[in-house]
Amino acid sequence: MSENSNQISYVKIVEKNKGGQSFGIVSIVVGIISIIFFSFIFSPIAFFIGVVGLVISIRSGNAAGIGMNISGVIAAIIGAVTSPVLVGLFGAIILPR
Repeated sequence: MSENSNQISYVKIVEKNKGGQSFGIVSIVVGIISIIFFSFIFSPIAFFIGVVGLVISIRSGNAAGIGMNISGVIAAIIGAVTSPVLVGLFGAIILPR
């Protein structure tokens, strides 16, 4: 018997990282923030991150990433539409004539 027969070999199996899912999470979070706060700053950021993540997810075939990025883009659009309305309503309530 040789010396090497008593050694155990370990094989490291690494799964290919399917990209775009992190972009989706960030896009959703920033999109939700844009609904409540400063939509003129956060909505374009969430939209851009969502579109970039969507392209990455489509290229890598990551279905979960595609869904998360679409949700982030939708949250950014909702934030762009509703945040000015909310600011107007709060302004009318806080500063009545």
